[in-house]
Amino acid sequence: MAPRSSSALPLAAFLRLFAVRHAWRERLQTGLLLAILALGVGTFLSIRIANRAAVEGFQLFTESLQGPSDRIIETPGGRLPLADLPAIREALGGLSVYLFPVLESSLLPLEEREESPTASASPARVLGLDLVQFRSLAAGNGEESGDAPDWLQDDEAFWDVVENPRHLLLVPSLAEEWGLRVGDEVEVILRGEKQTLTVAGLLPEARGDQALPDNLAVMDLPVLAERLGIAAVDRVELIVAPGPRREALLAEADRRLRGATSRNWRVLSPEDREAEGAAMTAAFRLNLTVLSLIALLTGLYLIAQTLDATVSRRRGEIATLRSLGITAREIQRLWLAEAVFYSAVAGFLGLLAGYGMAWFTVDAVTGTVRALYRETATSSVKLTAGDLLLTFGISLGGGLVAAWLPSRDAAQTPPAQQLRLARRIPPFPVFQHPWVGVLALLLGTALAFLPPFTSAGGAQIPVAGYATAFLYLVGGTLLAVQGLQWAGRLLHRLGRNRPTVALGSSRLRAPTSRHQLALSGFFVAITMAASMTFLIQSFESTITGWLQQRLQGDLFLSSVGFRGNESDQRMRAEILAAIEGRKEVAILDRSRSVSVPLAGRPARLTGLPLRRTTTEKLLLLEGPGEQTAPEGSFPAYANESLARRTNLSPGDTVTIPTPSGPRDLFIRGVHADYSSDNGQLIVDLPPFMEWFRIDAFDTAAVYTVEGTDLRALQEELQAAYPGLVIRRNAELLRDALSLFHQTFAVTKALQAIALLVALVGLSLSLISLLRETGREIALQRTLGMSRHEIARASAVEGLGVALTGLVSGLLMGGALGLVLIHVINRQSFGWTLDTAYSLADAGMLALAVLGLSFLISYLTTLLFLRTWKPATAL
Repeated sequence: MAPRSSSALPLAAFLRLFAVRHAWRERLQTGLLLAILALGVGTFLSIRIANRAAVEGFQLFTESLQGPSDRIIETPGGRLPLADLPAIREALGGLSVYLFPVLESSLLPLEEREESPTASASPARVLGLDLVQFRSLAAGNGEESGDAPDWLQDDEAFWDVVENPRHLLLVPSLAEEWGLRVGDEVEVILRGEKQTLTVAGLLPEARGDQALPDNLAVMDLPVLAERLGIAAVDRVELIVAPGPRREALLAEADRRLRGATSRNWRVLSPEDREAEGAAMTAAFRLNLTVLSLIALLTGLYLIAQTLDATVSRRRGEIATLRSLGITAREIQRLWLAEAVFYSAVAGFLGLLAGYGMAWFTVDAVTGTVRALYRETATSSVKLTAGDLLLTFGISLGGGLVAAWLPSRDAAQTPPAQQLRLARRIPPFPVFQHPWVGVLALLLGTALAFLPPFTSAGGAQIPVAGYATAFLYLVGGTLLAVQGLQWAGRLLHRLGRNRPTVALGSSRLRAPTSRHQLALSGFFVAITMAASMTFLIQSFESTITGWLQQRLQGDLFLSSVGFRGNESDQRMRAEILAAIEGRKEVAILDRSRSVSVPLAGRPARLTGLPLRRTTTEKLLLLEGPGEQTAPEGSFPAYANESLARRTNLSPGDTVTIPTPSGPRDLFIRGVHADYSSDNGQLIVDLPPFMEWFRIDAFDTAAVYTVEGTDLRALQEELQAAYPGLVIRRNAELLRDALSLFHQTFAVTKALQAIALLVALVGLSLSLISLLRETGREIALQRTLGMSRHEIARASAVEGLGVALTGLVSGLLMGGALGLVLIHVINRQSFGWTLDTAYSLADAGMLALAVLGLSFLISYLTTLLFLRTWKPATAL
């Protein structure tokens, strides 16, 4: 009969007398464990905060200044003509709502440019607002006079700003970064030209509890419009004042605006705009989140390893508790409670670490979002209640999962056997069934062929692909541990005449659960590092070939500060016409892109001159077919991402909205494109310019007359047009690849963190094993072995674990890399990649991992022996 549980030791008493006391005695080991777990939790949290900040940044600029808008009125793919503003007010009739036109652009201080024409500072985002309206809104909101800057409070100062045709208002952080004070003049690049502006005042640091973006500048709307040479705004934001009729007024405004069918307006709520940004970046953010969990997964093996060690060293305590009437089930609960204790402390430390790391990851993630998707602000770093709950949930839940096997082992071993067991306890039974690992690999392979899940926002999520990756990690772990004995035999054969090698390898031939858990963490980290390296190198090889095919001009032009996609730093048509007229220029090809809604998500529509030589550079994957285009349609080429997301193929027709009305596009072919995963349609430039009233361009390619001195022409054009960046072919390819590497900077950081966790886990494993083999160490010292010889034997032991994890991880990394390239990447982003893997890089990784493992194992043992007392081992 099982003992009654009435005599059970309370959990609080157990934690105080056993868990906390044990953790304090081994505080170095406990500190390392908590630090690694906190790093894993913090990595996940920082990526979560950065992802949220990137999405919030799409709306941050105007919301921080005038509060959240209720509706946003815009024209698809273009700007609203100023002539439409009275029409919007007319459509609304006498409704008591506020309309705020907004013009948005970017500018760059010319003084920040380096000698290289390709280098430039980060651009500021400049908003054109009706400053009179803005001032009235601030007064209407009852802002304290101390919260508003002087130029906004004083009538004379305010009108001095508004009437100054060169005024510029900056947030203090931006003024400090540029080294400017009120009254200073600054030369900036605006719309591809050098212009001189005056810092007329500073904006407040925040409005209410909302901090302003640190790259924000403001000008009066008419002044900015004149500077840009346009008579249009990007959007009109509608605000309904609080009150009992607010919801009714908003509903009526919706009805009237959407009823103005003769107008080509889009009416969006802020939630719609944020949902667009979330859907647009969903795949990118999800992949980062999954990667951020790898370090945490590796850390959970450390919890299992640490608790397994405590079970081994505290067998006497377990036997005593069982003799006092504690049931096996309660023993298991006690060890699970210890895991909760570790996980809770790690969760708290992870919150602090994640909040600190977020300041770095936010910049990296939003920089990538700007490069791949759309211009966005860098939102402030902030913790939410959801962050707290999710962080502790993952930390505590993961700790309980990791503690299950050690706690079950402690509970199921009878008291007498607890006292009879030797110091080195046997491995867990789950690791003795490699057939389970084989089944996991087979199931994962089968899941890889399933289609992606499509979310409500239109994003394709490779759920089955992630399941495949998880099953590969689980199955691979169960198979990898079988290699420990082989590694032990190999090292023994290679060093049979060296006592230290023979001693270290003998421990691997009879591995304990500690070896297996250390290997598991090592295997996961190496697998993910190898697979991500496989993906990145395949991506780089594909991108390089694609760019070499696309970039066939002699010189390439863009405006200083142009960042691609949604950047507003464009070149005026007059400037390009002047360059085209030079005798050295044979052809000048212009290009321009706009964002248009398509199938529930924004897609990019690009105008290019569709000559034969241009279409040959598109790397067609399908088409062109022989189908006849419907009357009234225009030929277009869809990129692979768009074709996969919307099931388009050559011969299909798609309708897009434009400021001049909807247009039907006939898909002639599908081409490879890796500049964005939201989709792209390429149309001929002349009708594109007519639809969108284009007078400025993103980029231009210059084909020169044979015999032209390219460097001399580049220098002449650069001197004549300081607002342009002029690159030769090789320079542009170099800059494009630099942007590519910047895009993967966060991924590489996550790889490094996972490897760091694995190496520290190996060190913790050796410390645990050394504590349990005190009698063996005492005997070795008696037989005359020096500390360095014992350390070399432990280093061989650690090397064997690392070697097994490295070989198995590289093999599984290759398989998982294929899943990332051909399943997860293709379903998430719609890109077909060539496979490329550098054996030299794999060799460098192997040498670094093996060398660090040997060194860390050697130094860990030496440090342990310095504090080890032989008397405690007897």
